Amino acid sequence: LPWDHSEYQGRNCQCKCNTPAECTALAHLIVEKYASAKFPNPDWDFCWTDNLNLQAALQNGLWQGWLKRDPKQASSSAYWGWSEVAVPKRIDEPQYYAASMIYITPKLSNGQKAGEVHGLEALNDKLMADLDKQIGAAATGTKTIKVGAAFRGQRPGSDVVIAR
Repeated sequence: LPWDHSEYQGRNCQCKCNTPAECTALAHLIVEKYASAKFPNPDWDFCWTDNLNLQAALQNGLWQGWLKRDPKQASSSAYWGWSEVAVPKRIDEPQYYAASMIYITPKLSNGQKAGEVHGLEALNDKLMADLDKQIGAAATGTKTIKVGAAFRGQRPGSDVVIAR
């Protein structure tokens, strides 16, 4: 529950588990606590780990916990699991970026008519101006993007992936 942090250990909300089996069991317990209290989603107030194996066990444990509790909810397209991958902080440097990603949510990128799909053209003028501002900041501030064809394939460079 949001006020119950018994699943934490140490500081900064680290998960109280040290093996994949412990993390899976912890995730199942958290699903049960949240579901029985009728809270919407344990993901919103969850502990963390920077160990990739434990992170995967937590993610899988959450899904398995929901599947056991409510198969329809576990298979819902509203829950896709976590998109984060735990990595050491030293990895979060522009020299390791293969590309910058622009993510357009399905609600925005799916057209109003059945089968109609949109990319950047789905953005209105205000959203496009905001995207332009963000790209400008990335090119001048932390330099996570270098603008121009000459920087293709470099890290950081000008490669961009549009995901929806």
